[in-house]
Amino acid sequence: MAKFPDLKHLACLAWAEVENILSEQKRKIWMSHSSVDLFLQTWPDTSCGLSTDSSSFAWQMLTEEYTSVFELQWVYPDTSEELRVYYVLEG
Repeated sequence: MAKFPDLKHLACLAWAEVENILSEQKRKIWMSHSSVDLFLQTWPDTSCGLSTDSSSFAWQMLTEEYTSVFELQWVYPDTSEELRVYYVLEG
């Protein structure tokens, strides 16, 4: 059985990426919102879909792992522009 992920930690990782985007743009946000979809996936091996190299070694074993999809959105105070970013995180 897959272990339930630490959503608080994963949300912090996702928002840290947004902070990088905002610091590059040198802009501040007026309002932010986030939501998460969490679902269990079963993979045919222990790579959990993260292996990109066909020669890499992964145990041939059905593996269950949670996938978290974070939707992060914010609004800039100087425009009505709304931005959304999606992050997909395993475990």
